[in-house]
Amino acid sequence: MQVWQTAFAPHALTVAQVLLTHDDLRVRTRYLGVRETLRQIIGYGAIPIINENDTVSAAEIKFGDNDTLSALVASLVEAEHLIILSTAPGLIDLKGTGEIVPVVEKITPAIEAMAGGTTSETATGGMISKITAAKLATRAGCGVFIASGSEPAIVARLLGGTGPGTFFVPSGLPLDAKKHWLAYFQRPEGTVFVNARAVPVLRERGSSLLAVGVTHARGEFNPGDIVNIAGPDATVLARGKTNFSSKEIPALAGLQAVALRALHPSRKRLEVVHRNDLVLL
Repeated sequence: MQVWQTAFAPHALTVAQVLLTHDDLRVRTRYLGVRETLRQIIGYGAIPIINENDTVSAAEIKFGDNDTLSALVASLVEAEHLIILSTAPGLIDLKGTGEIVPVVEKITPAIEAMAGGTTSETATGGMISKITAAKLATRAGCGVFIASGSEPAIVARLLGGTGPGTFFVPSGLPLDAKKHWLAYFQRPEGTVFVNARAVPVLRERGSSLLAVGVTHARGEFNPGDIVNIAGPDATVLARGKTNFSSKEIPALAGLQAVALRALHPSRKRLEVVHRNDLVLL
């Protein structure tokens, strides 16, 4: 932190240390608290320096790598740009021209195939993690640069359109804030599987997940937990907050509304996952 403050001091800027774990962003109330804190810090004119809180971080609540952390924070504060600087000069087309790809309009399987693991002993994430971070951030409406941190005045050059590196174009309109939180800030507790008829209903109609479309579940979860929703081929197509536990799923799977009401007469909500708490992936 002293090094950061020394670097920003000539510009009359103050830095502020912020330490996070994934749980700080996974729990909705804490997520909103972190967002407000960062907005206040920026509002004061200070620069938040964000790192993983290693003193309390166990494996199950770690972000995994700084690329993921940076993308989550960028989407959290609705940043216009995310600049990822490392030893990588950008996305290189190793199977084609061998040159840096200057602009990526859309992250396709072909683009993902260009990514390779890191060879640096000091890096924790290679190009694969950077592409993953770019997918997350661009979906939130944030443009992403990947470039080498050893290039002189690289930030100014990137923002001026002259820097060497790769720019990932934001993809369409960003998700609603709550649904973006559901899609990207969670580690699901389990999976609810649906039949083939339910897949187009969820994908094309924006409907809630009803018991009649459910076949079975995997994992252990409670009402209010976040779960993946997968089709018959195990492809995850959505994510959402379940109203039922994993223990209740076998009894309700495939039931019509009348039978489900008879099974749970005191429940107000009979959707397995309500559409307001469901996001397509």
